[in-house]
Order: sequence, then C-alpha cells, then structure tokens
Amino acid sequence: AGTLAIPDVWMVFFTLLSIGCLIQAINSKQRIYFITLGLVLALGINVHLRFWLVILITCGVVFWQFRAHRQVISQLLKFTLPMMLLGFIPVLIFNLQHDFPLLSFQLKDRHPWEFQVSHLNFFLVQIVITTPWVFYLCLRNLKPRVTLGENNNNQNTLINTIIFAAAMHWLVYAVLGFYSDTLRLNLHWTLVSYVLLLIITVANPSISPRLKRWAVVTGVTANLWLLFTLSYWLLEQTPQSQVNARITSHAIGWQQLAAHTDELLIRQNRQDLLTDHFMTLAQLKFYAKHINNLRALPHPLNTKHGRAKQLEIMGLLAAQSDESQLLLVEHSALKLAEVIAFYQSTCAHLNGIKLVDSLDISQGLKRYHYFETGSGVCEIPPIVYYEYGNQLLSGWILHHKSQLMRAALYDATKQTKLVNDLELLVKPLGSNPLFNNLNPDQYQMLEFKLNDQLADDSAVLQLRLDSANQTIYSQRLVLNH
Repeated sequence: AGTLAIPDVWMVFFTLLSIGCLIQAINSKQRIYFITLGLVLALGINVHLRFWLVILITCGVVFWQFRAHRQVISQLLKFTLPMMLLGFIPVLIFNLQHDFPLLSFQLKDRHPWEFQVSHLNFFLVQIVITTPWVFYLCLRNLKPRVTLGENNNNQNTLINTIIFAAAMHWLVYAVLGFYSDTLRLNLHWTLVSYVLLLIITVANPSISPRLKRWAVVTGVTANLWLLFTLSYWLLEQTPQSQVNARITSHAIGWQQLAAHTDELLIRQNRQDLLTDHFMTLAQLKFYAKHINNLRALPHPLNTKHGRAKQLEIMGLLAAQSDESQLLLVEHSALKLAEVIAFYQSTCAHLNGIKLVDSLDISQGLKRYHYFETGSGVCEIPPIVYYEYGNQLLSGWILHHKSQLMRAALYDATKQTKLVNDLELLVKPLGSNPLFNNLNPDQYQMLEFKLNDQLADDSAVLQLRLDSANQTIYSQRLVLNH
C-alpha cells in the first residue's frame, strides 16, 4: 500500500521527459520544444510537491549554465515559463477552496523543523540501498565536463546541467532531512538524482567498462535479492524480525480482514461499516464484497499521513451519530498514549461502543476489534502493556471491572500454552497520566510477572484474555533475547 502511494515513478517519468524536451529545445532552438517543455513541467507540478523542488533546482542550474546563451534564456522566459505556471492553476484553485491543506500539511503539520540527529543514518542507507558500486559510479559522474571547441559547447553544458542538478537535488535532501519528519520512509527521495547521474554514465568515456559492469551486476543482484526478501516476508506466516514486521505490516492481512468483515456483516444483516482510519478503509474498499456504505472516523493516522482533509473532501469521513452501526478498529495501530483518548472520543462521537468481535492477524502483528455503536455505554477493550528483560516478562492489563478477566500465555502459533493461568494482581490506576480520564470505579489494572525461563527462548508470544463473553488475543509480545 505504501509503495503504491509513492509518486516517484511519475516524478522520474516527468523529470526524464523534461530533460529530453530541454535537450531538443536547446539543440534545435525551435519554439515548439520550449512550449512542450513548459507543458511537461506543468503536468509534473501536479504530481507531488517534491517535483516543485526538482523544477526549482533545475531552473536555477539551467539559467546559470546557459547565462551566456541569450536566445535560450529568452525562449525559456517567453514560452516555457508561462506554460509551466499554468500547472499551478489547479493546485491554487484547490487549495483556495480548502484553506491550503497542501502547504499546511507539508510545511507545518508533517515536519518538526527541529534538528534530527537520527538523520545521520541517511548517508549509510543511501550507500546500502543503491549498493556501493552503483553509488561510487554516481560519484564518478560528478566531475563536470570541460567545453572544448564550438561543437561540444551545448553538449557539455547540457551534461554539466544534469550533473549539477542531480548533485544539488541530492544535497538538498541530505541537509533538509535533518529537520524533516523521520517517521516515514525517505530513502526514495533521492531517486531522481541517481537516475540522472546513471544516464550520464552512457556519455562518460572516462569510466571504465569494468566498473559499469560491476555496477550493473551488483545493482541488479541487490534488487532481485530485495524483491525476493519482500516476497518471502509477505508469504511468511509469522514475521519474526522487527524489520520484517515494520516493512510488511501494512501489506498483510487485507484478504483475511475483508473476508472476516464480510462474514460478520452478513451474520448481522448489515451493509454499512465505519472504520477507524484511511488505511483500513482502503483495504476494505479493495477487497470487501458486502459493504455498500463505508466511512472512516477522525484518527491520529489520518492526520499523520495528511488524509483527514482528503477523507472530508471525498465524503468518506464519518459524521457524529447515535445510530447503531458496526465499527472496525485496528487496535494495534494505536500507540499506547493514544488508545484511551481515541476510544473515549469515539464513544462521544458515536454515542458509545460495545465490543462484539475481534480478529487476530499474523499472530498479533495486527489486532482488530469490532464494535456496535450507539449502545450508550463506552466499553474500552482490554489494553496490554509489557516489558521484557533479564528473562523477566512483566506488564499490565487495563480492563473494565465488569469483565472478569483471566489470562494465559501462548507461543505465537497459539498451539503451545506456556502458562495456563497467569497470576494477575489488582493494582490501582494511580497517578499515571495515561489514566487521568478514566473512572477508577469502572476500570482497573492487573499486573503480571513471569520469572521463569520461557520455553525454547520463544521470540514471539501472545496473551489469551478470557472474559465471561469473549476471548481476545493480545498484540504480539516480542522478546529481544
């Protein structure tokens, strides 16, 4: 899902098309190519805000490199620039109608604009993801061409333009990354730079054929290995590593979730469904077969990914209602600091929620709860927190006092019960700010500790929580041995 949302394929397409038009325009001096260049840039402007940066950098480099070519500069200003600016018209109209959500999200909400030391790993990641040979090949292409004679003037100037534009594009992201959002994947931001530099390789006779061959072999091999690894992780029943879980978690369980949801809707004779956030909504839009009306609630993930305004514009944001509806929530997507506030705001939005079903995917990697809304009561599902260290598993379970709770510990397959009846000690909610808005007469905390060596040094465990009416499995407990 994340890969499909990345606009880099179209950014590369319009970048290469723009470079091709620029080369034709400068070599031929024909007006049609300057106009076509402006049209291509206008289309690219509507792909993503990051393409604006490509345009800004490249324009600066072009005007500097061709500063002595008055005819080229004149044609660019008279024909290319006006055509390009037309691309901002739909962007401007849309943002004027909706209070500029694009700039608000990209420049204010998304990025902290505070120095992020963690961005230092960007440089190592770039070498690894491109492979050292390919990265070195790109570095070798950074040497500007020297213009010798009139015939080579335009060719070398164009090559220098591409080199400087690619280098500056890479450096801008290398610097801005220290002040940008680190919650999302950003290794693809520099893709345009590598594509441009690798194109220059063809016209660079100073690079040995052996280096080019090694770059091709290592680059292709690394990408095939990455494709194989991702495919294996997606097919693997239980993702065992934290890296695996982080990369593939948004791409697994779509069919399983849709099938279970369809079954529950048929069983309850419903055709309408409320979801928690845009990703759950998208998965069900893609696979579910028995949903006529699908809406999403206000959710922290909608805000984090800039989808709240999009849902509102598309008419997919759920309105406040007292009616009885079926609500689906990805419980595992909520951070501990968000979970209580989210459920309480949902209760206020939908006149209460009552737990009716649950779904466990990939041994607790993803946990979903189904609620009936409009019940008038706010039934927050059990919340589990755990820590593991020095062979000690400890944590707590927060639950409603009306639910008599028992807990057992299983391995990730749910086939082996490690602890039949986990000892739970009732503790007051205390002064923990997480519980400030909870009524201590309605909710309580159950602490658990397990000192014994866990069987076979199990890497992934789950708690089975049994109440009078339901059985719920917790999110996966990952033990770092």
